[in-house]
Amino acid sequence: MEPAALQRTGNDMRLFITIISALILNITPSLMAQNVSVQMPNDHGYVGVPMQFIVVFENIEPDVEPTLPELKGFSIWKLPNKQTSSQTMIRNGKVTSTSTVAVTFLLTPKEIGQLTIPQLTFMAGGKAFQSQAKTIQVTEPPTGGSLKVTVKGTQKDVYLGEPINLKLNIFVE
Repeated sequence: MEPAALQRTGNDMRLFITIISALILNITPSLMAQNVSVQMPNDHGYVGVPMQFIVVFENIEPDVEPTLPELKGFSIWKLPNKQTSSQTMIRNGKVTSTSTVAVTFLLTPKEIGQLTIPQLTFMAGGKAFQSQAKTIQVTEPPTGGSLKVTVKGTQKDVYLGEPINLKLNIFVE
């Protein structure tokens, strides 16, 4: 091989290594931003009406299947499947990647008053993440509990656009 060709190959290799290094450095910070958070859309609830309580694992996988301890004043039901998502965005040459795993629980208040969800600990990536305590104001339903609706599906996994069978139960007092 001629010296000019060797020099070009060496330059090409340095350019390749520089590009790969830049990509790794751009991706690494977003992978390092690991977090576990709790989302509860409402701070007011009604006796007998389920409220969503969502545990979100961001850029980290849970060590064990998340569970909730018994919470005074609530009955707890965990939805069967996790919700997962991942996103990669390239903006001005900077690569940002995020992935989330969300586990949803339904908390049904059993009594009127102020109910407190204490600090909870979730294990992920060998680390302990703690949520903030949350106080919920619970009152009687405005309908007096005269109407209740449930929807149940027969399939565990459903894909967008796939037809499914649902059963609608309406309970009238």
